[in-house]
Amino acid sequence: MRIKCPVCSKFVLPDDIECHLVMCLTKPRLSYNDSLKYQCPPTTTKKN
Repeated sequence: MRIKCPVCSKFVLPDDIECHLVMCLTKPRLSYNDSLKYQCPPTTTKKN
């Protein structure tokens, strides 16, 4: 299942949507280097 990005209308895997949205919403756009295979760091949620 893929999620449609509300910014660029591309379909993205659920695991990649957070990183994709950051890249879509960041101006100037972040550069993406395929050779580095960059991945967004995992997010951590704190439970109170």
